[in-house]
Amino acid sequence: MQTDPQEKAMESKTAVVTGLIASIVLIAANVQAGSIDSVERASRNNDLTALETQRSAIVDADTPYLAALADYRIGIAHSVRGDETEAGIALTAASEQLDVLVKAEPKNAEAWALLANVYGMRMGLSPFSAMKLAGQADRARAKARALAPANPRVLLTEGISLYNTPGMWGGSKPKAIAVLDQAIAAFEATPDSGWGFAEALVWRGLAHAETGDTAAAERDFKRAVELEPDYAWAQSLLARQRAVASN
Repeated sequence: MQTDPQEKAMESKTAVVTGLIASIVLIAANVQAGSIDSVERASRNNDLTALETQRSAIVDADTPYLAALADYRIGIAHSVRGDETEAGIALTAASEQLDVLVKAEPKNAEAWALLANVYGMRMGLSPFSAMKLAGQADRARAKARALAPANPRVLLTEGISLYNTPGMWGGSKPKAIAVLDQAIAAFEATPDSGWGFAEALVWRGLAHAETGDTAAAERDFKRAVELEPDYAWAQSLLARQRAVASN
């Protein structure tokens, strides 16, 4: 049976289009792999497997900040699951990456801020080293603040610290809210400022909840979900806040 020439041409065009689509999908996947956006997306979904896949695509020497951010998010994911050993391994790797980076780039405020966050997480996993790690975190935060006091992630780091630091050591929820207000304003002023906007809203919402302002807490959690609809932590906090409000 002979094939109709028009039919043959159509099959050929279909094959070409299919091949182009496959190529575009492959290129897009390669572009996304090992990027800040892809790491943050996996983190928002609390997807440890995806985080580890993203981490494997990162070349440490080429992008040490991204490698440290991925390790930091992996550490948090393990901690949420109660696996303190794996969390400690990932967070130690993150701090080692950042230690090298800030020595090479001492004016990198983003690196200092992330290092402060990493030390803060490690404090909760290493009670016997907490005092030493607290000093290292304070130093890293001070460096970041001196270099870029208006940077939204520097302010986010400061707000998280104030939220988690006991009052006797200078922390408080109202102080955290004040600094997180500044962080959120900075994110709003620069829409393409990168990761951390929704996270700042969540931390401020937590602080509002702690001070008894449940309406403000719900607004912050709701806005975080609107900003990042796949943000599992914000979704769960919003659901919990609404459940509390309905009782």
